[in-house]
Amino acid sequence: MRMDCELAGESLEERAAGLLPAARAAELDEHISLCPACARQLRWISGLKASVRALPRAALPAELRAALLDAAGPRPGPLDWLRARRATAAGLGFASAFAAAGLALWLRAPEERLPLDEVLTEHGRYEATMPAADRESLYAGLAEAGEAR
Repeated sequence: MRMDCELAGESLEERAAGLLPAARAAELDEHISLCPACARQLRWISGLKASVRALPRAALPAELRAALLDAAGPRPGPLDWLRARRATAAGLGFASAFAAAGLALWLRAPEERLPLDEVLTEHGRYEATMPAADRESLYAGLAEAGEAR
C-alpha cells in the first residue's frame, strides 16, 4: 500500500521524534523519498524539535519551587504503598465482617416481617391520632433538617 501525503502528514511528528514503529517508518521514508513537500515538512519539524531541545533550560526560582512542593503535599515514602494497602485491607475486612453480621442477623430474624402497605397504613393511623401541635413541630423539624443539607 502506498502512503499518500495526508497519511504521511499525520506521522511526520512521530517520525521526527523517533516514536514511529519500524514498519510505519519504512513506509513513510519511502513516501518522503518520492515527495519533496513531505520531505521538506519533515526537515522543518525535525529542525524545530532540535531547536527547542537546544534552548537553555531556565532554573525554577527557589520560591516558586518551594510553593509548588508545598502545594503538592508530602512525597510518599518507600513504605507508604504498603500502609495504604494495609488500610484498604483492614477497611475491606471490617466491611466484610459487618456484611456477614448483617446477613446472619437477617437470616435469623423471625418471619414476622410486615409488608410495606401495612407499615404505611399503621403510620397513617398514628399520624391521624397525633396532636396537631406535635405534628406541626415534627414537620417543621423535618423541613429544617432538609434545608440544612
